[in-house]
Amino acid sequence: MSFLVFGLLAAACGASAVAATTVLRRRLLASSPSPRPALPAADAEETATDGEPDDDSSDLPAYLDDVIQVGDETRWPRSGMLLRAGGVIQAAVLLGDGAEAGQATVALPPPDRTLLWLETVPLTLPRSPPPRIEIDGFLLDRVGILPVTIERIGRPHDDAVDGEAVFVRYRGKVQDEAVALLHSGRVAAWYGRAVSDDAFEALGRVSRQS
Repeated sequence: MSFLVFGLLAAACGASAVAATTVLRRRLLASSPSPRPALPAADAEETATDGEPDDDSSDLPAYLDDVIQVGDETRWPRSGMLLRAGGVIQAAVLLGDGAEAGQATVALPPPDRTLLWLETVPLTLPRSPPPRIEIDGFLLDRVGILPVTIERIGRPHDDAVDGEAVFVRYRGKVQDEAVALLHSGRVAAWYGRAVSDDAFEALGRVSRQS
C-alpha cells in the first residue's frame, strides 16, 4: 500500500508542477511586449534626390578641352559657358584664349548637333532684340530668342559670365550665323558660319599643362 500511496502522491505532484509551469508561461507571454517590426534592409531605403536634372553635356558635339578641327583650322577651348533653359542645356559657348582670343565655338545639342564657328564682333542691341540685324554688310534674321541661365565652365575668361541672360541667334543667307548674349545691360556677340556635324571633328578632350 505504501508504494501505491507514494505513486499517487508523485503523480499528483507531477501534474501540479506541469499545471503551474503552464500557468506561469501563459502569464509571461501575456505580460511580454509585442515583438518589434523588422527593420528594412539597407538596400530598401529610398535615396533622396534633389530634383536637379542630369548633366547632359555629353550630348554636345564638342565641349571644353576638345581639340576641334574644321578643315585646316584647329581650336582648343579651355573656357566657356553652358546655357540652360528649364534645367536643360541649350548650347555651350566655348571660348578661346591666347592666340585663339576672340574666337567662340557654339556647340548645339541634338537634334541639331551643329557647331557655330564664330569670332567676336561689336554689336549693339536694344533690350528687345530686333528681328533683323546687319553685320559686315550682311543681313541676318532672328531665328531664336530664349531666356537662359549661364554657368561658367573651365578657366576664367573676360567674356564668360554667370547668371540670367537672353540668348539670341541670327542666321543669314550665306550660311552665316551670329549669336548674342544680353546680360546685365551688356551685349556679347559673335559672328561666323555654321558647320554641319559631318564637316568637323572633335578629336577628344585633352588637358594642357599651361
